[in-house]
This record gives sequence, C-alpha cells and structure tokens, in this order.
Amino acid sequence: AHRSAWIAHRPHAWSGGAVRATAVAVAALEPKQLTMELVRSNRTVQLMRLWEEHGDDFNAMHISAFWNRLGKLVRSSRAEQSWLRARGAALSPVRERTLAMLPDLEARSLVNTAHG
Repeated sequence: AHRSAWIAHRPHAWSGGAVRATAVAVAALEPKQLTMELVRSNRTVQLMRLWEEHGDDFNAMHISAFWNRLGKLVRSSRAEQSWLRARGAALSPVRERTLAMLPDLEARSLVNTAHG
C-alpha cells in the first residue's frame, strides 16, 4: 500500500536545508519493518524522515525505538549533539505524540522511551 505525502513548501526544521514542494508516494511499512528502520538509523535526520513519512503509523514500540535510537545517536556523536541543539524544536511533534501515548505504554516501552 502506498500513501501520498506532501513535502513541505518550506524547509523542515530538522532538514537544515531547502526542500522543494513535491508529492511523493511513500510505501507503507509493516510495523516490524518500521521498527527495524528506526533501529538501523545512523543519523537523527534519518529518524526525523521516518517520523515524517510514517509518524501517523507509530505505535508504542515505534515511539520507544525512536527515542531509544535518538538517545544512542546523540550520546555517541558530537555531530548529532550539534544537530539536536540547532534543531531540537523539530522534535515537538514527536514529544506531543509521545505524551499522548503515555497512558497506553506498557512498562517495557515506557522504560525504553525514558532511557532514550
């Protein structure tokens, strides 16, 4: 299944550069595939791209994997720390979604989310 996603007319707070306005077909990922993509992300910008493309499909496991991976990236790389300092506000939608999901998170997901 595909869904159409619009790339914003202005640069994303997380991208650090200009983004043209275009419609692109984004392939829906199975939940397990999305989790693996989150865990395999090597840069914060990759996590943010996954959030933009698939954030509507994030479940508790995905939220947990997102924050856990972000924490590991930022703790291990000055470049990622710099990215986060410069564009931390871009995480607001993810934070809001996480807060909304808190009552439904099971213990393991909650611990992994908090650890991230």
